[in-house]
Amino acid sequence: MHNRRSDQNYVIESLQPAEDTQHNLSEVPPGSVAVVKGYGDLPLTARHFLESYGILPGRQVCVVSQRPVTIVQIEHTELAFELSVAREILILPA
Repeated sequence: MHNRRSDQNYVIESLQPAEDTQHNLSEVPPGSVAVVKGYGDLPLTARHFLESYGILPGRQVCVVSQRPVTIVQIEHTELAFELSVAREILILPA
């Protein structure tokens, strides 16, 4: 069997990540600052909890640690999040 090249047009998909790829808080290395973009799939009560502690779109947070939990500092307060919550806090790409 021979492979033949035809004169048909082919569409080649880009292997580049989509520009709208969502980044989340669990991906930010310790010592880095991130800007909150919004929330992923979190219940309304969890969103209200985050908002009450200042985790709001547009706010900067400093990541203190990622293991065993994600710890962030916002102003003078440190908050710890389980991985499942940190993954749902969306951030703007650096």
